[in-house]
Amino acid sequence: MVEQFSRIALLYGEEQLNQIQSMKVIVFGCGGVGSAATEALIRSGVQHIALVDYDVIALSNLNRQLHTTTHNIHHKKIEALKERCLSINPNATIDLFDTFVDEEVAEKLIPHYDAVIDAVDTVSAKEAIIVHALKFKKIIVSSMGMGNRFDPTQVICTTLNKTTYDPLSKMMRYRLRLRGVYDKIPVIFSLETPIKQTHQVSESTVRKQAFPPASAIFVPVSAGLAAAYSVIEQRLKGDSQ
Repeated sequence: MVEQFSRIALLYGEEQLNQIQSMKVIVFGCGGVGSAATEALIRSGVQHIALVDYDVIALSNLNRQLHTTTHNIHHKKIEALKERCLSINPNATIDLFDTFVDEEVAEKLIPHYDAVIDAVDTVSAKEAIIVHALKFKKIIVSSMGMGNRFDPTQVICTTLNKTTYDPLSKMMRYRLRLRGVYDKIPVIFSLETPIKQTHQVSESTVRKQAFPPASAIFVPVSAGLAAAYSVIEQRLKGDSQ
């Protein structure tokens, strides 16, 4: 047993640690939720992780995204997160996909991995990820709305059909039903009622850029930890059945 993961073996046992280490997990989105999920996976012993994101690090990311520092502003998020992962476990395999997620990308990438973490915030991308994860019978967990919230103790693992008072969850339920997908899929959800962010920060015609969601480190990181926990638990329960 590698000393680095000896405490995890004490928690799960060596056999289940081996199951964790053999997982191949693809993380879509390397922001607040995705970076925390990735770090939790790598520190838990997962040896093979794929990172999918096309964005670069901005100053506004420093408040919540674990791989961001003042030294890597404007660097690709996937590259910065890979560097952080390898600084924790140099023996890990980290695949990088510098791309926006659409139906074609989801269908192409997902079959090569055992588990999928959806940490993107674009509705069409989330839909594609979920649909193709289910199509290929992969372990899946999807993060719902985490912006405009402050309380990390309100973050839970549940299923999409049990979510309430979250505009993103409502939209996903509607769109997935149009695709014939039942909405009882694993999600990370916050019970906290989001604030209404009404402060305009730019003249952009894109609402998300003009009125970006408020954020702090507490909720996105808690959601990322919960997402990593969810896919590991699904893997261990599946292997034990």
